[in-house]
Amino acid sequence: MQEREAAAVTRDLAWLIGGRTGEGVDSAGEVFARAAAHAGLEVHTFRLFPPIIKGGPTSYEVRIADRPLYARSDRLACVVALDDETVTRHAPALRPGGVLVVDGAKVKARPDSTAAGVTCAPVPLSALAQDAGDAIMKNIVALGVSAHLLGLDVEALRDAVRRRFAGKGGPVQERNIEAVDAGWRYAAAHLAAFRTLRLPEPDRTRAGTSRYFLSGNDAIAMGALAAGCRLYASYPITPASDVLEWMAEHLPGVGGAAVQTEDEIAALGIVIGAGYAGVRAMTATSGPGLSLMTETLGLAGMAEIPAVIVAAQRPGPSAGMPTKHEQSDFLQMVYASHGEFPRIVLAPGALEECFLDTALAFNLAERFQCPVIIAADQDLVLKKRTIAGLPLGDVRIDRGERLADADAQAAGSTYRRYALTATGVSPRAVPGQPGALFLSSGDAHDDRGVIDVEDPSVRRAMVEKRLRKTRHVWPHVTGTIAEGDGDLLVVSIGSTCGPVREALERLGRDGLPARFLQIRCLWPFPTHEVAPEVARARRVVVVEHNATGQLATLILSHAGGHGKIEGIRKYDGLPFTPAEIEAELRGDGSWPRR
Repeated sequence: MQEREAAAVTRDLAWLIGGRTGEGVDSAGEVFARAAAHAGLEVHTFRLFPPIIKGGPTSYEVRIADRPLYARSDRLACVVALDDETVTRHAPALRPGGVLVVDGAKVKARPDSTAAGVTCAPVPLSALAQDAGDAIMKNIVALGVSAHLLGLDVEALRDAVRRRFAGKGGPVQERNIEAVDAGWRYAAAHLAAFRTLRLPEPDRTRAGTSRYFLSGNDAIAMGALAAGCRLYASYPITPASDVLEWMAEHLPGVGGAAVQTEDEIAALGIVIGAGYAGVRAMTATSGPGLSLMTETLGLAGMAEIPAVIVAAQRPGPSAGMPTKHEQSDFLQMVYASHGEFPRIVLAPGALEECFLDTALAFNLAERFQCPVIIAADQDLVLKKRTIAGLPLGDVRIDRGERLADADAQAAGSTYRRYALTATGVSPRAVPGQPGALFLSSGDAHDDRGVIDVEDPSVRRAMVEKRLRKTRHVWPHVTGTIAEGDGDLLVVSIGSTCGPVREALERLGRDGLPARFLQIRCLWPFPTHEVAPEVARARRVVVVEHNATGQLATLILSHAGGHGKIEGIRKYDGLPFTPAEIEAELRGDGSWPRR
């Protein structure tokens, strides 16, 4: 007890384990995160991994606090290094009082001597794991050591290990429990002096309760299921592949199907075919896949067929950096494909928004008979965090203007699938609906669907009809979310909103108020909401993960602000930390404003 009292309690600390792919780094990180969540603490994770199956550097960071978390940590409290490269990469991020745990004599590297207040604890992880049954369990031994150092409830850790290996049988579970205990016993006997930081007291009312520990991909898949999606088609691509795996497991249970296609062109073709037939369908991809879908996206626009596409951004161009983070596809989502046609681009910034925006996307796609893109990003879809629950009660099903069977029977051959209406939306029939006869084509056509490229007035009328549709989107869509007050306006989008909010909280505590504007709908651009905010601000700072300021470009094009808009931009493959944004806003950062 005295030992525990001597450690400094912190409301917020981060732990990281690193090594090579194939050493169980992800498994250990997931178990540690789940143990903290099960103990009643709030958790936020961040993974770094290479685009190869085995041998490259990988790490799993777990930030733990007594309040909800929306960003990775600025500094680390504990780093577990299974190899030398982890020391080189991550030891410099250790905070004063932090501890570096290295695998005995196997890891030779040590933190820089200038890392004030950081201590190094050599622990024979591999040897302890071998004594427990198998040297491969060194990652699990490291969990026991870490739990003792940071004050994590060892019973919660044991329970998380049992759950992780539940499918492996009792003997495997017990060997891993012994590995946890071996690490815990070693730390208790030899590392008392290293217990300088410890976790906050958990909320006992949450301990052991049913809470969600989800990624953005999980929330997207659940939102689709709740909205009635019954067909999912995609080609595996980082970072969207998890959605395919989730759908393959769960869609058959509700009478649906998940299809792995030969490429992204085929995936969107299947989604459009399902939408044409009246089935709610979705695909998920990343930048290269969205590029391949571009022509087919135009087919959905011309034929006015609902389609939902999740676009989880990563660095490009070409294959780029498949396992890193960026937000450099905004303009592609807004403008991709030849010609002009309506589309809607939603931009979630948190797990709950991933869930609700995906469910909403199906309603919008059918209501406005057009493609809807969910503009996600790698950090948003891959990180996991604890949440109290998903807003299932907020999901509503809106199938749009579907042609009633009685009206279809009455219309027969006089039914005009693309009838010119004030809203641009025409009542939609589906193939096989009794009485409704219609044509549909990717070529220019008239209001009956008959291909007609000769009459200029028909072409003009049909273009204007399609473009009218999204003028009526705002009663159904949130354009922006505004918070706080001040003559400094900070604008951001997607996962970047988490670290921005945390940075602004810190500035506010120091008497430096600012107003924050989160863009929630990227297209049609919410000019009516953004322009007044830009006009009233003295200074506008747009925070985004790309080199050319794509979000800032859209703001300048549609809301003005020339001469007052600056950019804080990061494009090295890593998400912002709150401290990086805070430093830039204070004026002592390292990125040039643009």
